Formats: sequence, structure tokens, C-alpha cells
Amino acid sequence: MWRVLTPISVAVVALACIVIGSTVALSNVAVFTGAPAYVTKADFDRAFADAAAGLRDSKPTIREKFRDASWNFYKASH
Repeated sequence: MWRVLTPISVAVVALACIVIGSTVALSNVAVFTGAPAYVTKADFDRAFADAAAGLRDSKPTIREKFRDASWNFYKASH
């Protein structure tokens, strides 16, 4: 009985791996829509301006805020 079930179960597992692997591989295929990502130079420049807007150094970073808060807590406790 085991001599018959072992090759069958190996074949079923191999087929399942092939099906799952091909599904994962084909789900990552990019589809070209025909439209360019940025139509004009103004759109292109705006995208980079929006991305760089979050990189300004006008506000202290979270690390600096935590450092200052812990420093103030330490000063108050001593």
C-alpha cells in the first residue's frame, strides 16, 4: 500500500509546488498601460518637489525630541 501511495503523494506535492510557484511568479508581472508615468516636465518636477518636501530640516527629528525629553526628565529627578 505504501509503495503505491508514496509516488502518488510525491507527484501531487510536486504538481502543487509548480502551480503555486507559477501563480506567484505570474502575479508579479508588470503590465504596460501605454500611458507614460509623467506627461510633462512640470509633472516630473512636481513629483520630486513633493517627495523632497518631507526632508526639510526645519523641525527636530523624533530622536532629538526623545533625547530632549529624557534629558529634562533626568534633570528633574536629580
